[in-house]
Amino acid sequence: MKVFTLSLLLLVSGGCQDTSMIMGKINVNIKDSYSAPPKIYGVRIEHNQLIVTGKNLKGVSVAKIQGGTNHNFQIESKTEEKLVLNAKNALTLLVGGTFNLIVSNASASATFPITVELPSMGAAAGQYLRFNGTNWVPASITNTQIFAGSYDASTDSPDIVALGGTAGSYYIVTVAGIQDLGAGPETYGVGDWVIFNGSSWIKLEAQATGGVTGFNGRTGAVVPLSGDYSWSMLTKAAGKLNGSKLSEIADVDVTGIQDGDVIQWNAADSKWEAVPAPSPTITNGSITTTQIADSAIDSDKIIDGSIVNADISATAAIAQSKIAGLTTALNDKEPTIPTGTVNDYVRGDKTLGSFSSSFLNTVLTGYGMGTAIPITPLDTINQALGKLEAKDATIITSQASYVPLDGSSVMTGNLQLGGKLITNLGDPSGNSDAANKKYVDDKVAAIGAGSTQWTTSGSDIYYDTGRVGIGTASPASKLHLVSGASLSPSTNANSPLVIEGTTSNGNVNIQLISGNTRSTSILFADPDSSSGAGYSGAVMYDHGTDKMSFRTGVVAVDRLLIDSSGNVGIGTTTPDASAALDVTSTSSGFLLPRMTTAQRNAIPSPANGLMVFDTDIKSLFVYQATVWRQVGDRLMSLEQLRFLPQRHSQAELRLMSSIRMKNMTFLIRTM
Repeated sequence: MKVFTLSLLLLVSGGCQDTSMIMGKINVNIKDSYSAPPKIYGVRIEHNQLIVTGKNLKGVSVAKIQGGTNHNFQIESKTEEKLVLNAKNALTLLVGGTFNLIVSNASASATFPITVELPSMGAAAGQYLRFNGTNWVPASITNTQIFAGSYDASTDSPDIVALGGTAGSYYIVTVAGIQDLGAGPETYGVGDWVIFNGSSWIKLEAQATGGVTGFNGRTGAVVPLSGDYSWSMLTKAAGKLNGSKLSEIADVDVTGIQDGDVIQWNAADSKWEAVPAPSPTITNGSITTTQIADSAIDSDKIIDGSIVNADISATAAIAQSKIAGLTTALNDKEPTIPTGTVNDYVRGDKTLGSFSSSFLNTVLTGYGMGTAIPITPLDTINQALGKLEAKDATIITSQASYVPLDGSSVMTGNLQLGGKLITNLGDPSGNSDAANKKYVDDKVAAIGAGSTQWTTSGSDIYYDTGRVGIGTASPASKLHLVSGASLSPSTNANSPLVIEGTTSNGNVNIQLISGNTRSTSILFADPDSSSGAGYSGAVMYDHGTDKMSFRTGVVAVDRLLIDSSGNVGIGTTTPDASAALDVTSTSSGFLLPRMTTAQRNAIPSPANGLMVFDTDIKSLFVYQATVWRQVGDRLMSLEQLRFLPQRHSQAELRLMSSIRMKNMTFLIRTM
């Protein structure tokens, strides 16, 4: 009989502290059964597959385990000397239990009894297994413990990993935080211990230390002493001890205290004493504006005649109406009007101007009381000018430099305003002619004088019939924008907005511009979008981070995001920089294309790395180096093996798929 031992270094997820490292030994007993039975010479695990070497193996059709746990293996390939086996699903074995490995060919079956034992791995009594960063090794916690000081877990102060330590030295956490001291990030609470086991720092929670064993450097029962507490450590309200009285404080003497007394320090007796409050005194010059209430000083408090010119602000702007009983002139308050000459006039700023002599000195020959157009002393200037124009239009045309505002005269000739000549006031027609009501009415007659297609509503205007075209005379939608020549497109009746380019190969852009730190968005809404963000979907570009996101939902959640480097995230707003596509979810998975074997083989020119799920074989396949390779559960895959130890508690220790295996070593030896 040949017995093969398969030693497995397994990490099993358990509830005890670092006691989950076990070694497994499988004893395989090979006995002759039928003629030319299968024979096994060696077993190894390679690429998550069980490789069996031996003799008469090509005819093996069944490989399975029975006895407490029943499991059939999948045979991937076989020759006379080698079997390649895969596990079909998770496998559970009892440590110390007995079960059978059965290998069958067409003529015979061979049964191999299997047991699982756990070796000591060289551990001494009381030791436990701990991961040292590379392997799981036996380790001890010494009984000699040395207090090394306090540890701030929020700032990693002191840097105990760099300082190192001796076995048994420990720190007590005084400020909580999260730190990685070699075994990955851990949360440290106030009172937790960080103890050195000789090779690494480990965490012991406060409740595991047995409670308070010392205080302020003293061990034994905690008895407060003078100096244990500072003023900042006491519970106070509004700067004083809660519920305390002055009489309870040792250095305060309140003997004979009276209403209105104050506490005064007695340097001779080194204590505070209650004494009568001193009378208030005011030092000259000590009162400032902050001590005077608003509106506290009225005219009765101001000495008559005490306010001089220097006391009044130069920008006070006191109105003349506020100066009552003024009996003297306001010297220098009005500028002096200079002496003028004939034809001068006074401007608003009290400076002199002069009328044009040519205008004033025009000889009014032929005008008088008895003329056909008499000018009378009662005529206004406008009336007189109108009569002058009727008699001689050149006078007004060449000399008049004003426009009558009271409507008393009607000008029908040319008018010069601001150096520009306005012509043909009577019947305007040219570009330089004045526009009057008749002219405007004639121009709007085509659309109806006094009407427009736009309706005014308050400060809004609207047009609710027909179509509006910009750049086109024949709009095809409610709003039709054309840049250049129209392409005469076929428009959809449900498209209220149509935008056209210049030519058949032209580009059309919709440009949204915002600040460098703002965002631009296209929002999608419906009648149910009134709550939350106010829209149901959006395409948004953040100009501050150069990220584009696609949002859906009432609260506008980013569903897909493209960052500035082109990385795409689904379910995350921070796609990993190393991933072209980062899909993140805790409630759903990534579903590959599913097809039959025939459909998979019919894919033309598959690229390396192409992945599909074969629904016939019910397994994942990846195309690599001209062939499709199956990716799936494998026999003896460390994520699949589960061992149930036979111990006092009969607790089941399971090897979970999330546990990472380190430096697995498999030994096959003949016994």
